[in-house]
Amino acid sequence: MAAWLTLVRQSWRFLACVCLLQGAHAAYYGFSAIYWQQAGYSASAVGYLWSLGVVAEVVIFALSKKVFRRFSARDLLLLSAVCGLIRWGLMGWTTALPGLILAQILHCGTFTVCHLAAMRYIAARQGSEVIRLQAVYSAVAMGGSIAIMTVFAGFLYQHLHQGVFWVMALLTLPAMAIRPKAVAA
Repeated sequence: MAAWLTLVRQSWRFLACVCLLQGAHAAYYGFSAIYWQQAGYSASAVGYLWSLGVVAEVVIFALSKKVFRRFSARDLLLLSAVCGLIRWGLMGWTTALPGLILAQILHCGTFTVCHLAAMRYIAARQGSEVIRLQAVYSAVAMGGSIAIMTVFAGFLYQHLHQGVFWVMALLTLPAMAIRPKAVAA
């Protein structure tokens, strides 16, 4: 148990950063389809928009070794946060198709680049710390933060409608500030 607590204590900046960046997807995962349909888009158009995000994600995963080989985990987290600020701001600002297309292409920055940063950060750990930190990342950032933020996003969507995406954009600001300085091995 002490090894787990030590690892979390050493990696709290990383974990907080990825929780904010991945948690910011909660409004998108939970309410974007509803929001877009209420804006007049058909179920098919919503499906195409979601598919575009997935395609952008896959393309960046496929090109990641070439494109990001010189980037540190800290640099990638900053890139992801900037993409999040732009993406969630766009979604709060407009439902015009060009804006939504750009927002969906930015999925490669908000999700994929953040995940690549996490994998880079985790891979720099030693021995069993890799497995432990991967487990914590998966449970806390990819599971817990999104689940908790979805509850808040539901409340915010009910009261703020598209304003929920502006709140998600705001989550990227502290993420920029708390990025881990360096990987402590």
